[in-house]
Amino acid sequence: AMLYHYGSRLELLTATVHFLVRRRLEMFEAAMQALTLREFDDAAAYRAATLEVTWAQLETMEFRAFSTLAAVARTDPELSEVVEPAILAFDHYREEVSARIFPVGTQEYLALRLARDIVRFLTEGVKQQDSIRIDREARIHALKAFLRELGTTQQGTDLIRKVVADIAAARDAAGDGDGDGDG
Repeated sequence: AMLYHYGSRLELLTATVHFLVRRRLEMFEAAMQALTLREFDDAAAYRAATLEVTWAQLETMEFRAFSTLAAVARTDPELSEVVEPAILAFDHYREEVSARIFPVGTQEYLALRLARDIVRFLTEGVKQQDSIRIDREARIHALKAFLRELGTTQQGTDLIRKVVADIAAARDAAGDGDGDGDG
């Protein structure tokens, strides 16, 4: 029945993907604007709050729907042509949010990016796979606690900074220190 309003399956899917990405960006922007670094005692408390924002975003219908379409796009070339630019747009937006906090290319920026990627891809993987069955609540609680520990404690922050510094040093040693911030 929905195809009545659209000329083809692809037009319907394109409109759906665009709607879902727009909604996800709006929801993320609203949640991030509600958090300002000044409201927190330190950067660690801010990172803990962003972890909760990230997890809450994954509980939405918009994430579940987009995630399903992204999974289908892996085997549907036509849908992939719509989904891939949407994923890229979402990733660019998250980069912009990080750049508002720290200057691009700095060690702090790269550490924030790494921490954000760890949180994003671990939490998205948990939600997309939805395959934790045995002792589910305790295991999800443990994953969130691990991410909180990694992102908010001095030891976790030091580990992330060390990894970023090691990557930069290896890149510089290999002569690939182009400074483009692709750490």
